[in-house]
Amino acid sequence: MPINKRGIPYELYESPKKDESGRNILCAKVVTNGTYSQKQLEDYMQEYWTIHPSDARRFMTAFVDAVTSLLADGYRVDTPIGSFYMKLKLDAPYTSADKVTARQVGFDGIGILPDKDFVNRVRDNIHGYQRERRRHSPDLGSADDIHRKVTKLARDNGGFFDIRDFRMAFGVSDYMARKHLKTLTEGPAPFLSCKRMGSTLTYFLHTEAPQNNR
Repeated sequence: MPINKRGIPYELYESPKKDESGRNILCAKVVTNGTYSQKQLEDYMQEYWTIHPSDARRFMTAFVDAVTSLLADGYRVDTPIGSFYMKLKLDAPYTSADKVTARQVGFDGIGILPDKDFVNRVRDNIHGYQRERRRHSPDLGSADDIHRKVTKLARDNGGFFDIRDFRMAFGVSDYMARKHLKTLTEGPAPFLSCKRMGSTLTYFLHTEAPQNNR
């Protein structure tokens, strides 16, 4: 298995929190080295653990099917990676349990609590950190450049995108992505509109956004 001797790349960004002097407090965040697709993960497992891709694929399919079934039946599922559990929500704020029936309860996603041993193994395999300066506060270009790139981003993703898509496309931190997207959705003639879809805030070109998305 390869060892990353260079260290984990990270960037610094300003958080919304301020110190006593009013200056934004800095935070550190991993600059991702990329994303592994399932196919790449299967090939990786074959190269370093001699597990055939078809065997890995069958296992992952069975794993997802089993966890899905158990969660849908109301079970909490413990795995070597972590514990999976179902989250629920009510359709409105209530203060009296007498007013809540099964009709007011709904699905609110899946929670994952990382396993302690898994977290420790990840930490033990880290070989230092190295600051990635080139991605800190990049120049996004003129307003027209940003509009052209955002338009392409939306249309390449089926008409909408989320904060992660924007962050990856422009090479900015999560905080800076939120800051730029907030600017693009404000004013008398906003360039973007947004709508919360589940737990994800999704952005559309204002002229092509669905109705009732603000």
